[in-house]
Amino acid sequence: MKKDFYFKYLTLMLWFPLLWTCGKLIYSPYVANISNRQLNKFNEIKLAELAKQGKFTDVFKVAIMSDNHEYFQSLSKQIDYINKHRDEIAFALHLGDVTNLGLLLEYEQFYDVIKDLSVPYFVVIGNHDMLSNGLELYQQLLGSELNFSFDFNHVKFILFNNN
Repeated sequence: MKKDFYFKYLTLMLWFPLLWTCGKLIYSPYVANISNRQLNKFNEIKLAELAKQGKFTDVFKVAIMSDNHEYFQSLSKQIDYINKHRDEIAFALHLGDVTNLGLLLEYEQFYDVIKDLSVPYFVVIGNHDMLSNGLELYQQLLGSELNFSFDFNHVKFILFNNN
């Protein structure tokens, strides 16, 4: 009896630091509470303002990113590159898989990196983003619409959930 108690206690002591990091319980795939930002809609408004200013009227470039999963350092380098060329790039599209497991911590890490992007951006959901409670987190952070479109300089862009 005493031996079982010590074994359970020791196991808990070894795992607790891994389960509790920076005040956040990170092991649970069911935590789904992130501030409601609706970033896709917000960036659609920013892009419309760019169009009204007459910027990128003839030719424009679009930056394409995808599948960063948990490689946020690599995503940060891509964002630095886009920011350096922001006068040439009208907006950016992320084609999904911003997370690996759809966890709250991954969505927060993604936001901490993507918020530094100086051009409007849009993110479509990927299959990894829908794992755990990822669908709910995606909708809170990026937008409730999984399929959406927008127009820019007489070109229609359609982003859809192909999961």
